[in-house]
This record gives sequence, structure tokens and C-alpha cells, in this order.
Amino acid sequence: MTAPARSSVPRATKERASREQRDTCLRDIADLMSRGRWFVGSSHAEMVEKHGHSLDVVQKLATEASKALRLIVTLDPDEMRARMLASLDEHRRVALDKTTPKGDPMPDVSAANQAVGISGQLLGLVSTRVDVHDARAKFLALPPKEKLAEALKVRKELDAEIAQLRAALKGKK
Repeated sequence: MTAPARSSVPRATKERASREQRDTCLRDIADLMSRGRWFVGSSHAEMVEKHGHSLDVVQKLATEASKALRLIVTLDPDEMRARMLASLDEHRRVALDKTTPKGDPMPDVSAANQAVGISGQLLGLVSTRVDVHDARAKFLALPPKEKLAEALKVRKELDAEIAQLRAALKGKK
């Protein structure tokens, strides 16, 4: 029986390359997190595909990035609040832009409403609550044209509420 062929690449070189790949993935994750664009699940999958690491490795790197960001954040409370509101606004926009696999609009009204509600809590305001279960069932039963009209109406209402929240934040400074 013959021994397996040994790689001609020195072990230290392989380890350095692997460390550099992990660091690149870690930087990408931290960048997404710091801009409020890290979405649990979908962002993990994107990093697995982009960097070729296993899901377990990406999850560990995401945990590491999150811890590092918490340690280095030295923003004053108003700046932190403004960043959090911007992140929530992005989550609201993504929720409202969701579509079915066929491309029909199917906004996640519940997620958008939660983002608006949390924004209101950050500012010390009360947000209007909506029974999302009835609204979602009614929305799903609509024909495509009416569904689009309703989605645009909800988006307009939430945009107006976000504008009010931003104005209130500016007023508190």
C-alpha cells in the first residue's frame, strides 16, 4: 500500500489562505450588520454561497461579527437611535417589496408594521396597531390588480408614518 501524495503547498500557507478567507467573510458580515442589511437566514445563505464556507462557519462568523460590533460601537444615544431607525426603515421597505415566486406583489405587512412599531417605541411614540391576520387573509383573497393597489396603499400609509417618526426624531435633537 502506498502513502497518499503530500501537497507541495506548505501547511502555513494553507492556514494563512484559510484565515484570510474567513477574515474576508467576517468583514463582509460585519459590513452588512453595521449598515442594517444583515437578515438572519437569507444573509447566512448568501455568505455560504459567496465565500464557500459551511453554514456552521458562517453562523460562527456572524456571532463573532455581532460581538465585535457591540464592543466597538461608541456612538452617542441619538446617533445610535438614528442608525436603528434607518435600519428599521430598510427592513420595512424590504418587507413591503416582497413578491410571490411569480412576481406578484405580496408585502409582508406584519413585518413592516412591526418595524414601524419598533421605530415608534424608539422615539417614545405610540404606533397604530393593525390586526394583521385579518388584513393578510383579505389581501391574499384579492385579484392581482387589487392586490397591487392595496400594496401600494399600505406602502403609502407606512411611508407617511415613517416620515412622521423621522420628523419627531429631528424635533428631539
